Amino acid sequence: MAIKVGIIGAGGAGKRIHADGLKQYPHLYGLVAFCDTDAARLQEAVESYSVAGFHDLDGFLADSGAEVAVVATRPHDTHAGLAVRCLEAGMHVVVEKPMCITSAEARAMIGTRDAADRILTTHQNRRWDIDFLNVRQVVEQGLLGDLRLIKSIYMGAQEAEDSLYEWGSHLLDQCLRLGGGLPEEV
Repeated sequence: MAIKVGIIGAGGAGKRIHADGLKQYPHLYGLVAFCDTDAARLQEAVESYSVAGFHDLDGFLADSGAEVAVVATRPHDTHAGLAVRCLEAGMHVVVEKPMCITSAEARAMIGTRDAADRILTTHQNRRWDIDFLNVRQVVEQGLLGDLRLIKSIYMGAQEAEDSLYEWGSHLLDQCLRLGGGLPEEV
């Protein structure tokens, strides 16, 4: 039986990344619901994906039937609170990046995860970009010698007000993977 997934946030990430991604694996996952406070956006998602729709988190937690909640909301500072509520309700949780805004929120999320004995993870999809995979292969083969400096820039992020939240986690993750772990100095 497929794992029942509900998505909180019917915007671009909720639909194009998560819902469309789930459709590729119908034998593993079944999308059962969307939750969004924007009525028009929620209605469009409900009709497009033929699932239940909830305007508020309480209804979603009580009646969606989801075993896994995907938190894909804006603004980003909503992620921690929503994830904690879902974990407390007994759901496993996938949080779109950034997982949260502060280390205190991260500790609260991890503590709730442990108390609930659920899985909490962050969606990180830029590890599989072909340009990054090519650079990683070159680094792993030692073709550049010993790395002393890694500089990573995503040019498309220059215009966005919240580009650090949008791309920062991806760029940091890629640098950590290329460098083989935590840096000596930042």
